[in-house]
Amino acid sequence: MTFTLSERDFAFYSHRYGRWLAESGNFELLVGASSRDIRERRQVSLQSTRSLNYSFTEYSFFREIWSNQELKPLLVELMPNWLGSQASDGRPASEANVEDFLQDQPMIKFPAITQGEIDAADVEAFIRQCNLLTFTP
Repeated sequence: MTFTLSERDFAFYSHRYGRWLAESGNFELLVGASSRDIRERRQVSLQSTRSLNYSFTEYSFFREIWSNQELKPLLVELMPNWLGSQASDGRPASEANVEDFLQDQPMIKFPAITQGEIDAADVEAFIRQCNLLTFTP
């Protein structure tokens, strides 16, 4: 028996983007009479070809941006002094060890966290800059 899977079969509904998204990745397909009676397993890879703009707000968490290798340099440019103060002696700001508690804060709090290095207008401009960029899910 054979069957064809489409992009939609791998998709989930994203409220952030208001659409169904299929993310790139490796998946394991399980076929069986029930979840306790798996008779066949297959590994498949999916490579998305869609390009989407980021969709951040000032309430997006620092972690979402900091963990993205494309966006991380923009954060370093936005708040080099504060990130530099979070780095070990002699290490660049891009290697800052930002505590989990701080990474789980929304960007709108960073004017206070950075003690004025940035302000709310800087955060808004930064978010607009990020949202002009695209990524492949």
